[in-house]
Amino acid sequence: MENLINSPSNREPLIVADSQKGTVQVSGISIPENPTLFYTALINWVDKYFFSGGISLEVSFSMMYFGNSSSKSFYDLFKLLEKQHDKGKQVVVNWHYFADDIDIKEDGEEFAEFFKFPFNITEKQLPSTFSHIMTDAAPLVYYDDSVDIIIEGSCVHSEPWVYFYPLVLWLEMLRYNEPEAISFNVDFFIHSIDENNLNYLTHIIHLLKLIGDKCQCISITWKYKNDIIKQLGEEHLIDSKLNHMFKCI
Repeated sequence: MENLINSPSNREPLIVADSQKGTVQVSGISIPENPTLFYTALINWVDKYFFSGGISLEVSFSMMYFGNSSSKSFYDLFKLLEKQHDKGKQVVVNWHYFADDIDIKEDGEEFAEFFKFPFNITEKQLPSTFSHIMTDAAPLVYYDDSVDIIIEGSCVHSEPWVYFYPLVLWLEMLRYNEPEAISFNVDFFIHSIDENNLNYLTHIIHLLKLIGDKCQCISITWKYKNDIIKQLGEEHLIDSKLNHMFKCI
């Protein structure tokens, strides 16, 4: 059975449904234009997973914000999980909320009241420093609480959410807090990139633009070795308000 992957955007969450591990991850912001249609793919995947012989499933939510229509889709997913739980399948939902986000915590508590399967509600800390070591396929990704950000290396790994998504969440959190008090230094040095990784990179630059519209204190250095990577940077930065420079290495 194939896994289900949805790259995050400014309206859609990260979704990673892994049939071999028996896990589902839903994380980020959920305000898709058509939530019912959007979540149909996930609900169908879960239904097929159990129909294909799956005996246990762990579903983890780490939401920063979701609309009322998404809430209805979550409820529909939980009803399906309840049905499988009643059949003897091992089902657990982990509902994570970020520190001080009482609204998301209370949303989880309201969901938990309706269902009998294990529904764990826990606080999740977003690390102030993150570093992913560079490999042949994955870049160095680094950020820290002084708001220094580095992305350097080849971006062709099949699971880009492992190294890009912590940065996405961190930028989302900054965007919702007080970015006017922050000064950014961002270094990009992309060696190569495929379409799947490009989706994440594009979203990261989009978030930097949103933060930059509020604080206007982001400084980006786009390093490149060839015209393809230079053109990629120009497409994303040349017409933006972000303070940026291009540097051939």
